[in-house]
Amino acid sequence: MAENTQKPMPGLETLRTLRDELRLKMHLAGMETRERWRMLEPKVREAEQRADALTQEGQWLVDEVVRHLRELNKELREHRNGRDAPRA
Repeated sequence: MAENTQKPMPGLETLRTLRDELRLKMHLAGMETRERWRMLEPKVREAEQRADALTQEGQWLVDEVVRHLRELNKELREHRNGRDAPRA
């Protein structure tokens, strides 16, 4: 059986890391953020599947989903920072 010696697509590891990090943060998120995650998660799976094919479209999709995941991650940080303000 031939071994797969191709390098992973750029951005794919970032996509997977952001996906895992966001899954852990979802329990702290508000309903609107959870809904955004539900909409993004299928796109993450699709991007991973297409990236495995190493197509130009797959690379574009990985880049696009990584951008969305970073935006969501930033919003979660800002949301958490607002909620974790010192109490009087």
